[in-house]
Amino acid sequence: MIFDNPDKEQREANPGLNSKIIVNTASSYHGVGQGYSISDAHLSEISDWDQVRAREIIAGDLKWALANNPDTMAVIETTGKGAGTYTEKLWEANYELMDLAFWKPTFLGWFFEKERIRPVESHWKPSPDELAHRKRIQEEWVSCSHCGFMRQMMYRDESFGGNDCTECSAGKLRPYVLSDEQLRWYWQERINAEKEGGDSVKQFRQEVAATPQDAFQLFGYEVFPAAAVAWVNECVRDHPMAVGNLDSAGRLHAIKDRKTKACYQADCLENHEQALEQPLRIWELPQAGAKYCMGVDVAEGIEADYSVVWINRIGLQDTHVATYRSNTIAPWFLADVCNLLGRWYNTALAAVEYNIPTTGDRLRIFHQYPNIFRWKHPDAEKIFSSRWHFVTRVNSKQWLIDTAIGWLQQHAWVVQDPVFAHEMKYFHREEAGSKKAGAAAGENDDVVIAGMLALYCAHDLDIRDWNAPLVLPVDSGLTPWKPWQMKCLKCDRQFGADNPKQVERCPNCRSIMLSGHKNELPVQGFDPEEFRRMAPVKDMVAADTPHTEF
Repeated sequence: MIFDNPDKEQREANPGLNSKIIVNTASSYHGVGQGYSISDAHLSEISDWDQVRAREIIAGDLKWALANNPDTMAVIETTGKGAGTYTEKLWEANYELMDLAFWKPTFLGWFFEKERIRPVESHWKPSPDELAHRKRIQEEWVSCSHCGFMRQMMYRDESFGGNDCTECSAGKLRPYVLSDEQLRWYWQERINAEKEGGDSVKQFRQEVAATPQDAFQLFGYEVFPAAAVAWVNECVRDHPMAVGNLDSAGRLHAIKDRKTKACYQADCLENHEQALEQPLRIWELPQAGAKYCMGVDVAEGIEADYSVVWINRIGLQDTHVATYRSNTIAPWFLADVCNLLGRWYNTALAAVEYNIPTTGDRLRIFHQYPNIFRWKHPDAEKIFSSRWHFVTRVNSKQWLIDTAIGWLQQHAWVVQDPVFAHEMKYFHREEAGSKKAGAAAGENDDVVIAGMLALYCAHDLDIRDWNAPLVLPVDSGLTPWKPWQMKCLKCDRQFGADNPKQVERCPNCRSIMLSGHKNELPVQGFDPEEFRRMAPVKDMVAADTPHTEF
């Protein structure tokens, strides 16, 4: 449709509107927008397009046809409809870049449609699932007390809770609370999908998405069951408290003040928002007296797979607190990162995957890190071996998977990193019943592996009753390096002890028939006092000094 003066002779003096409306279908195979300068564009339901063609249109033809002026407006609107697509990668790339993104990412949850309500019967009450869903929405969304305008509470690390409404200027932005009528509608849709089972549940979560992670679901032979995926999607937090990197003294460099772009380190004048790589994301600082476990997945540092350091805080629920993720750092230097992060988090138990020995060997020998996971043989009479770190094989990887599924289904592991939520959807088996599990083609599983390492290695000696309420583990495995190694002669249970004279009975069968031998130190020659002299507390935390400041 061309809105020009139809009379060519009068067009020079009276051109008309001099504008055009161009309509193309997604199946078009000629250039979309080529030869035009487009000021307004609307792309609808791109998840239903051929994804190769979608990329060619959006990243190729359209991007360069959009007019470079303030009045230009282009909108892409779509539901998720499947994981591993160009649509998902487009969303994730722009969501990560935020202010620097070409397309401004905006997520609209199912609760934006006000018709999604049902009357509440007198006998009906929200289930724990619905109450958890309400809490999640309340933590992440705000609405205006006057006009009802809604937006996400956090943008990067800035909270809008309690601010004046930017739409009407008459109300305050308050946490948005789902009504019982909305929860009643959600509950009925959920139980119907669960009755149908399998892919119907995924379809439900995809169409009735409350988070961006829910909007993209993978269908096939995935490893993690729907309940585990749903729990992770409820737990993830897109906005860590700090995003940055470490310097060689172990100090965190990240933006402390969003307005001034000031770094946490007063002597640093760089604008870290423009940094090419910000591998360290922190959701929670170290807490005095808390125990931590650090899972380390090692890559080659050639911009293919990622090297990941994942840190869990051990408690009533294991809680993920920090992730270091880089595809450029070499295994040699990754050991330095592990040493600094591990000591900062109260000398966390270091569980390093030993597929590339460099990182683990350097951490143990050069840095003399004092708390390293010791390989065990669950099927042997002598469980403890003389080997360090975790060796990933087909069977040992299954230990990681089984532990992770059990803890996630019991809501005993709080995962906050959205990258984990993404990768677990693509962590699948080649065929039903296969023991081989890993990332789908074109995807990564490094964050998932590092997270599972931190969980399993912290609890590989636990005795835990999942039918009972969540309690602290009987034997966390975080302090296996006791001066004495004890063994029960009745049930063969092995455990550590500070002093054999203080151990009267086996913690498992309560037998008094015990034997023991003295352990060697895990790292010979480590001197905490020498470490303090080498690295002042203000710059890097001593091995046995809890510290909660940057």
